[in-house]
Amino acid sequence: MSNRQLSLEEILDLELILAKKLVSAAGTQQHALREGNLKELNKVNNFILETNEKMVFLNLKKTEYLSQGKENPYEEKAEVAQLKKNIVNLVQQLKEKFEINALLSQNGINFHHQILSILCSPDQQKVYNTKGKVKENLQVNQMIDRVF
Repeated sequence: MSNRQLSLEEILDLELILAKKLVSAAGTQQHALREGNLKELNKVNNFILETNEKMVFLNLKKTEYLSQGKENPYEEKAEVAQLKKNIVNLVQQLKEKFEINALLSQNGINFHHQILSILCSPDQQKVYNTKGKVKENLQVNQMIDRVF
């Protein structure tokens, strides 16, 4: 993104494009969380961070534009009003997806905490013969079956 002056419509159009990309990325993030695909999750999280930085930049551009007083924001064109409406709808979708993703993340953390507590508990170490370490996939499967 350059340092040139953008119109309000251009700024909102770019925000709409980025919001669509964020909604798509949130869907990918949700899928990666459900599948436990850490490589994909890391990739999509980095993309979300980069896109968020671009959104912050656009918000600064929008603030700069509005502070110049070129146009009265209350007398906006129909196209600008529609762009704003579309952005609001996408932000709502994004909020809903991120709420689900936060829940999935918390469930994953709770699951790993339960597995770690099994590994660290002296009583459970005797049951699974782990001595604090997982030796075989069979032990992990036994722990998972026991927890759930």
